[in-house]
Amino acid sequence: SATIAASRSCSCSRVIASIAGVGVTATVGAGVRVGADVTVGGAARNDLLMQIQADLLGVPVIRPRQTETTALGAACLAGLAVGVWDSPDTLASHWQAERVFEPSRPAGWRAERLATWHRAVERCRGWTQE
Repeated sequence: SATIAASRSCSCSRVIASIAGVGVTATVGAGVRVGADVTVGGAARNDLLMQIQADLLGVPVIRPRQTETTALGAACLAGLAVGVWDSPDTLASHWQAERVFEPSRPAGWRAERLATWHRAVERCRGWTQE
């Protein structure tokens, strides 16, 4: 239904706004411009979430073919240690992108959404002390 779709979109927007807020703060503070974001984990399977993330970050979001990477990362490091792969470059050659989500919103839209998020965060500060 339209209500469920709107609720999902709103929930996705809240998750990504918090990620974008942290990402923007970290990159601006470090003086770094991020060219793309690789997203992994179960949430990476949600196309809407990935598109909102690309729109709010203003950079392409890349979903790898393999999104569940915690155990895979440990196995890859172990394989490097025992010689299954001769170098990190050989191992990296197995990585594949499944899909790239390109930003589709203008910078003004992104700035408005992030400003709204930052206002919401400021309004929430200190509420537990009341």
